[in-house]
Amino acid sequence: PFCLAAVELAAEKLVVMGQVVGGVTVDDLKVGDEVELIVDTLYSEGDSDYLVWKWQPISGDRNG
Repeated sequence: PFCLAAVELAAEKLVVMGQVVGGVTVDDLKVGDEVELIVDTLYSEGDSDYLVWKWQPISGDRNG
């Protein structure tokens, strides 16, 4: 299982849904927490890595 987050981009006023990095649960997040976008490997096949964006809590937000 993994956690999803709907994140509002401040300047663009758009909401973007995405997976949250592994190890972060819904209990670790609250409305208003700041997150940053990271690029992570979704899966690898042969010599190719397939990438996806994920949200990662900014230091200090994780676990309260």
